[in-house]
Amino acid sequence: MLKDYLNQSCELEKKTGDDQRGQPVYAAAITIACRLVGKYQLIRKPNGETVPVHHICYTTETVAAGDKINGSFVHAVDVWTDLGGEPIGYKAVM
Repeated sequence: MLKDYLNQSCELEKKTGDDQRGQPVYAAAITIACRLVGKYQLIRKPNGETVPVHHICYTTETVAAGDKINGSFVHAVDVWTDLGGEPIGYKAVM
């Protein structure tokens, strides 16, 4: 059902780890189907910090906090599940 709304595309760079100086290292960018929405809101990260976000990305590809979408840092991700508990989509805020 979600796939019908994913009529846009974006570049996803998954975080693969950190280098010797503690800087994030990313895999090569891949193009994924998504739905991008511009929306300003404040979110609270798991560490308690409040940060402003400007974009929301809906997708069926696995996304995690710390990844980059279109060069923007992903602050938080909500996982949508079906009735059986299987992930069917992700809402990433950047």
